[in-house]
Amino acid sequence: MALTNGAAFVVVPRDPNPAVAGDGVPYRWNGSAWSGPELFASGAANRFPAAAYDRTGSGHVVWLRGENLVHATLEVPQSQLVRAHSTSAGFAGLELTASPYGPTLRR
Repeated sequence: MALTNGAAFVVVPRDPNPAVAGDGVPYRWNGSAWSGPELFASGAANRFPAAAYDRTGSGHVVWLRGENLVHATLEVPQSQLVRAHSTSAGFAGLELTASPYGPTLRR
């Protein structure tokens, strides 16, 4: 979950089809009045999302997609590779926090 002046969003890993292994997808809810879920990132093996706003009010999400750590914004939801081969247990508890220089990844 991320909060900023008058806005918020939550990214929830959700398995859209429990009968299909590994097809979990992060979804988001945002705004001052909560809307229904919207597809944020599609594809297989999306897990451990972390969310934060930057100082300009842009929402950022970092998560594990398969074996890779990826990043996207609410405005541009296409994922970009941050770090390949990030399957160690340390990435399971990652946090994305706001700082004066933009979102900072902590693990």
